[in-house]
Amino acid sequence: MIAGISAAVAAASFSCLVFYGIKTMKKLMTSLDETQKTIAEVRVSAMSVIQEATSTIHTLNDTVKDVKVRLNNVDPLLESAHDMGDVLHKVTMSVKKAVGLNDVIEQGDVSVRKSGFKKW
Repeated sequence: MIAGISAAVAAASFSCLVFYGIKTMKKLMTSLDETQKTIAEVRVSAMSVIQEATSTIHTLNDTVKDVKVRLNNVDPLLESAHDMGDVLHKVTMSVKKAVGLNDVIEQGDVSVRKSGFKKW
């Protein structure tokens, strides 16, 4: 009789174990399904972010190329302006020599003769 009761208790215990095991496995399957859906959504989001980043990089490359072309176009103008400044400086120096002001030194807003007298 004790053997029969022990067998019944063992069977009931095993049934409880199986019941809770099945319940746990169902929860695990639900969690795995949700994880799989989340991973799929992350893949889709990652692909869209990668596409946007690629598009932005291509746009940035085009912008950099455009800026380089424009700088190359402006560079000769700046060189010409520099050359004009040099020519104007030479003309000014020639005029000063012709007028007799070759001993005048420019110092800020005031011109000073080399002899020390200020010219206003």
